[in-house]
Amino acid sequence: MGETIIAALGNLFTIENFIFVNIGLFIGIIFGAIPGLNGNLAITVLLPFTFQMGTVPALLMLAAGALLGMDGGNGWRIFRRDRYNHASPNSAQTESVCAGLLGLRLAGDAWYHGVLHRKPYIGDPVREVEPEDILRSCRLLYGTAFLSLALCALAHLAAGILMQI
Repeated sequence: MGETIIAALGNLFTIENFIFVNIGLFIGIIFGAIPGLNGNLAITVLLPFTFQMGTVPALLMLAAGALLGMDGGNGWRIFRRDRYNHASPNSAQTESVCAGLLGLRLAGDAWYHGVLHRKPYIGDPVREVEPEDILRSCRLLYGTAFLSLALCALAHLAAGILMQI
């Protein structure tokens, strides 16, 4: 039971969810400040934007990787080429950026319940995967979270300044 709870918390506290919460707070502040607009109207207006939300965290990750000195050019190239190489429309967005920034080939064929499922690869095998890639990807994740937090804090400050005008 404890392992299930820990796994669930790991799925809950992802960079993507963190970014969505911050964007939601910012949009909520904006819609809450405009007279006549309420939460139901905000959801109705913004719902179509959620279908391609995977691009936002991917671009934040790309910027964070470039700021951390990773290969931003390769990250951009792999993102543009491989971001739809997954059955889910948003799944390969950040995975392709990570693969490009780290110079790795990810995904590919997978076995589920003894059955081989052929899937496209994401990224190019510029180099072999090594244990240090775990630390590099964690550094990239934390850099993305920090960048997201900084941008949301700036947006919050800007909204506060606009409210005083």
